[in-house]
Formats: sequence, C-alpha cells, structure tokens
Amino acid sequence: MDQPRARGIEREIPLGKTIALTSGADGSFLTADSGGAALINVAATNAVTKDAQFKVVDLGKGQVALQAANGKFVSPIRRSPY
Repeated sequence: MDQPRARGIEREIPLGKTIALTSGADGSFLTADSGGAALINVAATNAVTKDAQFKVVDLGKGQVALQAANGKFVSPIRRSPY
C-alpha cells in the first residue's frame, strides 16, 4: 500500500476493517445487490444494514477490494497513477 501522506490530513485506508459508504449529498448508502456482486444506491435509513457493510481487503501494490457480507468481492478500487 502506497500512502505518500499517511500522516497528512487524509484518513488512512482502513485495511481489514468493515466500512459503510454514504453519500455526502443525501445520506444514501451503497449496498450490495441481491446477488452481492454489484453496488447499488439505496435511500438513507436510521440503521446501516448488513448489505451496506464492506470489509476493505488489501490486494497489494496499492489496490484494495470491497468484500460484501456474503463473501463476494463487489468492486475493486484501484489507486490512480496521477
């Protein structure tokens, strides 16, 4: 994992932790679809559902993936070369 400013104002990548992704605009959540292989947007609720929780998995070489509660990987996130 390459974090050139790991102690800067940005947050560190939460490797191995469970996260939820929310919209700053309307508070909606990204959740795994019924098959667990894709991400979909759902309206905000008072509680974070299990489908809206993802484990951040280190793939090495600056790459991470999001693992859904059912164990499927839903969206590899690659570090931009820029």
